[in-house]
Amino acid sequence: MDYRVHTKSRVNIQINALVPFPKLPFSPYPPSLSLSLRNLSNFLSSSLLFAARTEFGLFVVASYLRHFLKLLVSFVLGYALKLGTSGVFRSISLLNVEGGTTGLKSYGYKFIMSGLIEGLPDAVAIRCLARVPFYLHPVLELVSRSWKAAIRSSELFRARQEVGSTEDLLCVCAFDPENLWQLYDPLRDLWITLPVLPSKIKHLSHFGAVSTAGKLFVIGGGSDAVDPLTGDQDGCFATDEVWSYDPVVRQWAPCAPMLVPRSMFACCALDGKIVVAGGFTSCRKSISQAEMYDPEKDVWIPMPDLHRTHNSACSGVVIGGKVHVLHKDMSTVQVLDNAGPGWIVEECAWLQGPMAVVRDSLYVMSHGLILKQDKEVRKVVGSASEFRKRIGFAMAGLGDELYVIGGFIGPDRWNWDIKPLSEVDVLTLGNDRPTWRQAAPMTWCHGTILGCTLLRI
Repeated sequence: MDYRVHTKSRVNIQINALVPFPKLPFSPYPPSLSLSLRNLSNFLSSSLLFAARTEFGLFVVASYLRHFLKLLVSFVLGYALKLGTSGVFRSISLLNVEGGTTGLKSYGYKFIMSGLIEGLPDAVAIRCLARVPFYLHPVLELVSRSWKAAIRSSELFRARQEVGSTEDLLCVCAFDPENLWQLYDPLRDLWITLPVLPSKIKHLSHFGAVSTAGKLFVIGGGSDAVDPLTGDQDGCFATDEVWSYDPVVRQWAPCAPMLVPRSMFACCALDGKIVVAGGFTSCRKSISQAEMYDPEKDVWIPMPDLHRTHNSACSGVVIGGKVHVLHKDMSTVQVLDNAGPGWIVEECAWLQGPMAVVRDSLYVMSHGLILKQDKEVRKVVGSASEFRKRIGFAMAGLGDELYVIGGFIGPDRWNWDIKPLSEVDVLTLGNDRPTWRQAAPMTWCHGTILGCTLLRI
């Protein structure tokens, strides 16, 4: 909505607002800079109504525009931008303010917003915006076109690294809704919903999910859709497609396809590259091929094959800078050292079950317990008896905490209902007595977790 005021003193004031401002009684007394942005915007809107009738109001508006800009900069430097619920500014401009009978000419007021933040070089303004949390970026884009361009620029995310304001977010995809991802912000305990993955495969599942170079990658997989009439799988079993989500532009983009279509495979990020190995191909045959993806060049490179394969799904974890590939129901682990020539087979008595890496250590949930496990040593760190009836969930490590996300409660002998879950439980491992707590539940995703990884922005 545009507000335009024209007076006899050749003054043109234009404020573009996304939400109309409420009408409040006008007061000619200037507020202190301690007023909130909401009160200031309310006062500014009231001043506009008064300015339409008297030239004194124009002087007041010019003063409060300066106060508004100062408060805006102070809020950004304070690591947060709080725009009032009474109205969200897209742009503010005060043009051609010239004198009249009231003597405004002697003040020579001219306010034209240029650059990112009035009075600051763009290089400094970028570093100010870099300190604003990621979840507020959509709000910052509403301030002006220049802010929107800055928020969606690679320079801003480089500045976030320079000022030390990078954030670690959990990326989660569940069976329902279809092909939808959400990000979890652990510092603010909230969920951010991403655009739907534009894959043509219905209910994409059994894919690899990793992040590197500040992007989320969804690799391979197949359809988990079922024909409602026959109960058979309805769709592709394994694909070679690769998708990346760029949080800078907030869009999904296709990447170079894998050399071999695969699903239920090991997928890890290692030294800025992505390693995939094993799994099943489109004819449902287990494979031993491995390949590596270079995000900068957008190209897949063949790697030495796994020494052993198995007619079961496999998974991968990175511990000590090495990729470990585990097949279900096998006591051996195949290890890839980036400095070595290929894969090494090692005997390992790791327990089977949901697992996650926290601070370069492997944690496994087994028999109602959380265990920290090395190659030969196991240590019980906490109880997980409340998860015995919970299946299809994901485990992920973030900082010093272990997250148990989603899943569903299956039927038992007394209850045949299936209850999809959106709950998130967190085990804090950084103290002598690890304790469980509940985090904010997923706002959209629920049920079986298909993909979960950590994204650093």
